[in-house]
Amino acid sequence: MVTTATTPSDSRYQAGPGTGLDGVVRISTGNLYGTGALLYDGHAILTSAHLFAQGLGSLTIRFDLPTGPFIAHAQSVSIIETYDATSTANDLALVWLDEAAPIGADRYDLYRGNNEVGQRFELVGY
Repeated sequence: MVTTATTPSDSRYQAGPGTGLDGVVRISTGNLYGTGALLYDGHAILTSAHLFAQGLGSLTIRFDLPTGPFIAHAQSVSIIETYDATSTANDLALVWLDEAAPIGADRYDLYRGNNEVGQRFELVGY
């Protein structure tokens, strides 16, 4: 799992399994891939709608866990109705897994606060 797009081979920017980021996944569809985060219920992945611009293709979700990689499959994809492909506004989608994610995969909640201005944050993804 890589946490920067500038130098992904630099080990300072890699997060291995077991570091609290095992719910950050690689989503592959056709010849495209992106990233997503496992939501708290363990059945949905939050990701970008633009990943599905060319259709769903063969959709797989890869978790990198301390026990090794785990490949999950999607039951369906929901793209937010207000997504605008031209401007990429509201670039959100949910990938619904066909079974619950592995127990060892970290789960994340949605941020519901309003004090994000001036706060530090961490970017994580593939």
